[in-house]
Amino acid sequence: MSAAHSIDAFLAATYGLHLEDLLCEGCLVGRLGPAMGERVKLVPRLVQSTSEDDGGGERFLADVIAFEPLGWETRVAIPA
Repeated sequence: MSAAHSIDAFLAATYGLHLEDLLCEGCLVGRLGPAMGERVKLVPRLVQSTSEDDGGGERFLADVIAFEPLGWETRVAIPA
């Protein structure tokens, strides 16, 4: 299983989100919402930028060329 599939499965099971949703939110808005903002950090790299004649297309995610998790941590809380 690839890293992307593993993370997608974890996000779906834990938060009800999929990796694609998280990537789109981070790229379109430029930051993640409050639910994930403290738990996940995205490091996007701009590969290409275009401007449409009608002013649209300021930020969008067209293709994910590579996905590489830079770090991965899990915590388990044990009641005292």
